[in-house]
Amino acid sequence: MALLPLTDEGELPAGVHLASLSEVRARFGLGSARRKTLILRLERIHRVARATGHLARFVVFGSFVTGKPEPQDVDLFLVMADAFDASELTGDTRPVGHSRDHRGDSMIANDHELNAALERIRHLQGQVAHLRQVETNPANYHLSASGFGGDRPDAA
Repeated sequence: MALLPLTDEGELPAGVHLASLSEVRARFGLGSARRKTLILRLERIHRVARATGHLARFVVFGSFVTGKPEPQDVDLFLVMADAFDASELTGDTRPVGHSRDHRGDSMIANDHELNAALERIRHLQGQVAHLRQVETNPANYHLSASGFGGDRPDAA
């Protein structure tokens, strides 16, 4: 399934678009040095998440999947299977505490980054709400709303 063309505004049409990682690379991982760096980061994260054996969905969104020549970052939303246990990877069996108790680099370092992440989540929720209104077939809605991924071997 090929990704749809970008709109005049340089964005994918509203909705959820299934694509393989190789399709995402071909469409959005070429061009500027920044895009090439970000696709390598995206592929590395995908490899690590997939190696757990528990990756259910790998959703890419934000400016990376637009026509913007120099996206600042690549936004990801990972959905792991219920059986996933992060302590198997880290050996850390302590209960998960407040994010400010996290050892090492944190994903969200300050209130500005938190607000940006919350805005991205609201945007993703809006896309799913729109899809719910326009997709009348329940099976198609479920497939679309579940995000990227599925049973294709190189699904993004």
